[in-house]
Amino acid sequence: ITVIAVSPPSLSKAFAPSTIFVGGVSTLTITLNNNDVDTNLTGTSYTDTLPAGLQIANPANLTSAGCGAGSTVTAPVGGTTIALSGATVTPSVNCVITVNVLGANYGQYLNRIPAGPAGVGSIRTDQGVTNGSNADAKLNVQPVGVVKAFSPTTIDAGDTTTLTIT
Repeated sequence: ITVIAVSPPSLSKAFAPSTIFVGGVSTLTITLNNNDVDTNLTGTSYTDTLPAGLQIANPANLTSAGCGAGSTVTAPVGGTTIALSGATVTPSVNCVITVNVLGANYGQYLNRIPAGPAGVGSIRTDQGVTNGSNADAKLNVQPVGVVKAFSPTTIDAGDTTTLTIT
């Protein structure tokens, strides 16, 4: 009998943009990479729970790529979880999920999928491998958005314009 160890996957995430105003939307991208050169990761799952003050936007614009034909991704509008299940991630391929997130309250938020195997929501696979480190993304939600506009936008010397701040 030959036992071959399966390399653990890596997990990363980011918000774009990383600063929004209350009521604004940022796109969260979660990237899972199968670092093993020989073995498909099957039955792959994780759950990302958004911190209080953030929620799935309407529309969610949920997408997934590279996660396998049998995978399921859920992120209910107004909810706080993004869940992947039943994914098959082939070697050296990224399983990428994107979803719009709404900043409902102002503050600085740390969104984390903890390292496994003990971390709630961490990667689970049929092969028994998991993410060895936390996957973190920070989102800054500002309380006030200020927009200014001049009308007319172009004037000659000595003319006047109106500045509107909203």
